[in-house]
Amino acid sequence: MNDHERDLGIFDKRYILAKEKMTRCELDFKKAKERLIATKSEIRELQGYLENLKAELREKMRLLDEINDKLSGR
Repeated sequence: MNDHERDLGIFDKRYILAKEKMTRCELDFKKAKERLIATKSEIRELQGYLENLKAELREKMRLLDEINDKLSGR
C-alpha cells in the first residue's frame, strides 16, 4: 500500500466517524426537539388549568363580596 492509498484509507475512516457522529447529533437534536414540543404542550395545558383556577377564584371572590354586602346590610 503506498502513501496515497493509506492517506485515502485514513480519510475514509475519518469521514465514516464524522458521519456517525453527525448521525448521533441529528438523533440527539430530534429527541431534544420532541422534548421541547412536549414541554410546550404541557405549558399550554398548565396555562389553561391556571386560567380555569383564576376564573374560579374570581367567581368565589364575587360570591364573597355578595355575602359581605348582605351581611353588612348594603
